Amino acid sequence: MIYAPRVSPRIARLLALPCALLALVLHLAQEVWISPRAWHLSADWGLLIYAAAIIVELGVPSAIYALIVRRAGKRPAAWSSAFLAEPSPSWSGYWVIFLAWWTVSGLVFERARGEDHAHLAPLDPVTGLVLVLSVAAVILALVLSIGNRPRLQLHPDGITVHGLVGRRRAGWDGLIKIHPERLHIDREFLNFTLWYYRAFPAYRAAIGTDAGARAVEDAYRQR
Repeated sequence: MIYAPRVSPRIARLLALPCALLALVLHLAQEVWISPRAWHLSADWGLLIYAAAIIVELGVPSAIYALIVRRAGKRPAAWSSAFLAEPSPSWSGYWVIFLAWWTVSGLVFERARGEDHAHLAPLDPVTGLVLVLSVAAVILALVLSIGNRPRLQLHPDGITVHGLVGRRRAGWDGLIKIHPERLHIDREFLNFTLWYYRAFPAYRAAIGTDAGARAVEDAYRQR
């Protein structure tokens, strides 16, 4: 068996970028070279080729990234001493790949006269707007891959959720919306942690310490 070292969640998120670039290049190749050659075929064949192209363009990069995510390990039922749950590579990475692929969908191509390839259509108000949306998709993909968002952090006085834009805070007795699927932490363990500190306020002072992290993990295992 070939040894493959584990990668950190952050490295896994960064490695979504080359997979996303592959999805973008494959989709661009389909729009520029493959689709123009299929325009003279019947609608059934054209649809079949288009469906196969989408499967390859999204499936190959996603399969490669799935191998990377496996090396990042399962979502842990544990806290760091900072009580920080960072973004999940299995959530953000696939979005990065899809957004990069969609970027090409936002571009308008037209067949070159007398050639078997296509090129970008001239800019007009509509294509210009679509181009702006494509650029926005690229920016969002970079934020998901490079930025340390979304994430969640616990404090003795409450909970902070850092979204893609801005942040929200709430005390332990307040309400705050959390999306566990976006975080690199076990959902059941996160729910237990929130219940634990709401049920036992005296333990909140240890949040942010190694001892506090070990205490809540021990309580979770002994529940």
